[in-house]
Amino acid sequence: AGAGRDRIKVLEDTDQDGRVDKVTIFAEGLNIPSGIAVGYGGVWVANSPDLIFFEDTDGDLRADKQTTLLTGFGRTDTHELPSALTWGPDGWLYGLNGVFNSSHVHYAASNPNHDENHPGWEFTCAMWRIHPRTKEFQVFAEGTSNPWGIAINQYGDFFISACVIDHLWHIT
Repeated sequence: AGAGRDRIKVLEDTDQDGRVDKVTIFAEGLNIPSGIAVGYGGVWVANSPDLIFFEDTDGDLRADKQTTLLTGFGRTDTHELPSALTWGPDGWLYGLNGVFNSSHVHYAASNPNHDENHPGWEFTCAMWRIHPRTKEFQVFAEGTSNPWGIAINQYGDFFISACVIDHLWHIT
């Protein structure tokens, strides 16, 4: 728990020779960020206990605004932190959480859906999603074990890969 030393870097090949020659620190102070997705004007980062939206408002490739949208993801098992951020065909951002990582997720104070009286969501292994515009959160499906990957076929079927027990799950 607490502040970390992990960073998100932007790697650039400015002279087009196939090698990185410029590195910019986009965000720092993270503690085991386990999922990242780019979209809707920023970068979405699973950094348990939070889901954070980072924005670069002045175009210098450094995050100068961050908004915590969700909080309460567990940190009891670092192999099962919220992960696998994947854009769905419906426009929602999907993520996973593992079985031994108990979570009690609720809207952070900076989320427009924040309500002091909302009970939040308690879950362990689950596929969850958040809408990028409304910031609404939902538990999409529960089950599996230690999930780490989401794939979606051309028909919109969801598949989860897990590293223990059964390795492939079809989410219906």
